[in-house]
Amino acid sequence: MTTILNGWNATMSDRFGKDTILFNHRLRDTGLFTHDALARLIENYPAEHYNINTNGFDPANPVWREGEVGDTSGADTIEAIKKGRMWLNMRRVGEVDSRYQKVLDQIFDEFEGVIPGLRTFRRNLGILVSSPKVQVFYHADVPGQSLWQVEGVKRVYIYEPREPFLSKESLEGIIMGLTEEEIPYRRAFDEHAKVIDLEPGQALT
Repeated sequence: MTTILNGWNATMSDRFGKDTILFNHRLRDTGLFTHDALARLIENYPAEHYNINTNGFDPANPVWREGEVGDTSGADTIEAIKKGRMWLNMRRVGEVDSRYQKVLDQIFDEFEGVIPGLRTFRRNLGILVSSPKVQVFYHADVPGQSLWQVEGVKRVYIYEPREPFLSKESLEGIIMGLTEEEIPYRRAFDEHAKVIDLEPGQALT
């Protein structure tokens, strides 16, 4: 079986959970992330497990709009996303298609094999299909997230998980489910962000 983690090393294992790690992967080799495979997945995806969104242009005043795929074919949906300014977020993919659950389990099993003492739970996989020009505004994800790029280049801004970038009250609200992931933002924060251009075959955690 081909490993999905590509070039993971002991230094990354030591830093895991303590720092931002940029690493390589072989998700493309699974064949589950081609346009054809994703088109078929979209056509059979339950409406309650996806969101298709767009937003405004001002990060200090985001305006959200949500739509639906409806009867649009998977291929046409991908083409519309490619030409538009939106993203499709398919949540809990492993519960919908067992092939993706198998890949997800392999990823976490590999992490457990290279990081001493790591035991994982609540394994979850989401797939984002996004337009080249779309921007996701300032927000905080709870610990344990990773972002895996398969196609295109995504510029990612990462901020320290501390004041003034993230308050304890905001983090508590997100974890407790009292608020969404969006948190107060000031343009001056960007001067302190770590900026990474995430390329195909790379991932961040």
